[in-house]
Amino acid sequence: MHFCILLRGRCPLTPSGRYPGPTKGRCPVCPCELTGQLDPRHNQRSGNLESISITNFSERNEMSSSEVRKMRSSGRWGEEMGVVMDHGCNISPNMLKIHLAYDDRQYPTRSRFVSSSSSMASESKESPSNNPGLHTTPDEATKSYFMQQTMFRIKDPKVSLDFYSRVLGMSLLKRLDFPEMKFSLYFIGYEDPTSAPSNAVDRTVWTFSQKATIELTHNWGTESDPDFKGYHNGNSEPRGFGHIGITVDDTIKACKRFEHLGVEFVKKPDDGKMKGIAFIKDPDGYWIEIFDLKTIGSTTSGAA
Repeated sequence: MHFCILLRGRCPLTPSGRYPGPTKGRCPVCPCELTGQLDPRHNQRSGNLESISITNFSERNEMSSSEVRKMRSSGRWGEEMGVVMDHGCNISPNMLKIHLAYDDRQYPTRSRFVSSSSSMASESKESPSNNPGLHTTPDEATKSYFMQQTMFRIKDPKVSLDFYSRVLGMSLLKRLDFPEMKFSLYFIGYEDPTSAPSNAVDRTVWTFSQKATIELTHNWGTESDPDFKGYHNGNSEPRGFGHIGITVDDTIKACKRFEHLGVEFVKKPDDGKMKGIAFIKDPDGYWIEIFDLKTIGSTTSGAA
């Protein structure tokens, strides 16, 4: 669950002690930054509150005005009212219940309890409340943005082009050569190159308008340099980049073909715990994940 509600007193998820600040600070149960704001109907200093609403849940739980007056007259009314905090603690929704606490003491007979289970079930894992920092309304300035390319540095373009075209079935969309800087760029992908413009400059623009291409970068001379040791693929220390992924019709069938073609495997479909997914290497050692749409759902269902 990703919400704490403080109504004067202890956070229900923490041991004895008051959260150090009413609207901003550190989450008391994890290192995540904790931010929030007062319900606009609440007045922190005078406590002139007519109802208490538990926000950010699909369920609502409110105190009536008469209950508020009773609480106020009983001396259990504090200054810090209705502070709603949003944080990123990984707390099981099945365990979490929210207690409304007053004046540093919990009154079970007066407290409201809200189970997060039903509200969490109604929210997807991809919802903003489950992913702190996520913005669901992109800036208007990014409206036309899209993912266009991933770049790999390669040792030998002849070997790499053979692999990506013959083994993976990609096409060369555009080649750019830079003699002064002694390198070439090969843009490959699954687009049909016969639909590309005949004019060289127009073809460049067309290539850069395609989604999910690979840019193979060749620094001239590496293919014949006996001292060149190759590039880091991101999967040995220090780790960084991981892999790209290719969707195929049938993972088992595709991998049998790869094996026949002499492709190096990191993981075959039946290896490990993630059955039905494979990883192969390209000539420079970059990892490529292989999966199909028939099995990816069942393979990842436990994590969905």
